[in-house]
Amino acid sequence: MDYTKVKVHALFEPIKKLFEFFILGIGFVGMPEFQKEFLRVNPGMQTLLNTYNKEVNLRVEGSKIKSSNRLYLIYISRVMAIALFDVLQFSKYQNSLNRTEIFKFAKIIRNGAAHDNKFYFDKPLCKPIQWSNKVITNSMNGQVIFPAFMNATLLVFLMADISKMMKLKKKIS
Repeated sequence: MDYTKVKVHALFEPIKKLFEFFILGIGFVGMPEFQKEFLRVNPGMQTLLNTYNKEVNLRVEGSKIKSSNRLYLIYISRVMAIALFDVLQFSKYQNSLNRTEIFKFAKIIRNGAAHDNKFYFDKPLCKPIQWSNKVITNSMNGQVIFPAFMNATLLVFLMADISKMMKLKKKIS
């Protein structure tokens, strides 16, 4: 699917935009020429940039720039999962969606993101919870969520699917 065609409800737009900014930012900050210009304008950021470069193992190998942004992708995924559910939970759509499978799925992902990036069930699930081809079962308690089970891009698609339900609920009411 073409990511540019993914539409989300206005409630989720700030989360989607933050993800897009993050992806663009990773691309730019990994470019040595960008870093030089950035430091020319912001010399006080040298320590922060050095720390980032070390954390992502940024290196130039021939004509290629290589790094591992996995840790930062996990961070943005966790923040997005928490924001996605919290926005939904406190929206006017909460009452019409809180019994749906997709709402329960988003809640479990959010709780895991907030509990050290691991599935956390304070009581066993009555049945598996599914969204798309992702299924959450009791046996997953304690397992890592991001990036093993989900990722930030999938969260954008989850927001899009929830947005479709919100649109339907609005038409019905």
